[in-house]
Amino acid sequence: MKEFSKKGTINKWLVDNCFGDYYTRKGLDDKDREMDQVFDWAKDSHMPIRDAIWDHEMEANGHDTMKTEKAVEWILKARDDEVKDYCEKNLKK
Repeated sequence: MKEFSKKGTINKWLVDNCFGDYYTRKGLDDKDREMDQVFDWAKDSHMPIRDAIWDHEMEANGHDTMKTEKAVEWILKARDDEVKDYCEKNLKK
């Protein structure tokens, strides 16, 4: 079970999101923070940025999990400014 998170992007996301304690941890990347903590335009959106990106990509990929997993792999290594830029271009309404 120790290696579970290393066996794929979905597994990593499950491990990171199972208990929700990332809301209060210090030193987190922006992708682990809630939308409204990072963006003024995301008022009352308590969804973590990584989940918002996942949902957006699921829609864009016709709810195909395998395509979506490939589409969001980059976020695991992305810098905060890259994540913010993606959100500004794709999630801001």
